[in-house]
Amino acid sequence: MKLNKFLYKILSQNCTLGGVVYELSLLTESEIYKAHFPGMPITPGVCIAQIVEELLCDYLHEEYRLSEAKNIKYLQLISPVDTPQINVELKKIVKNEDTVTLQAIVCNRDAVFTKLSIKCVKK
Repeated sequence: MKLNKFLYKILSQNCTLGGVVYELSLLTESEIYKAHFPGMPITPGVCIAQIVEELLCDYLHEEYRLSEAKNIKYLQLISPVDTPQINVELKKIVKNEDTVTLQAIVCNRDAVFTKLSIKCVKK
């Protein structure tokens, strides 16, 4: 299941020298937030990884799937109530024949929530 328009909505995409920054709006009415956790919604870590994968596919206009998480650091919880908008920066994108490696940072103006180094393979 794609999380775009179910858990989040893309507000903007800005290309940078080394990649791209997406501004996202978290959709508090999502069924995921109703279950995780009732009365105190938190963005699940697995959803954060999937959001990065989906944004990579959007940026490259090709379908990839996460194949290896080299390093994931969950530094702070992401609550859609407290933090309704986040930025996801994809950088150090290295594309080979069938794979892509990259680093991602999930943040806003005040905090860094998650840092990831992942590898994706072409579907």
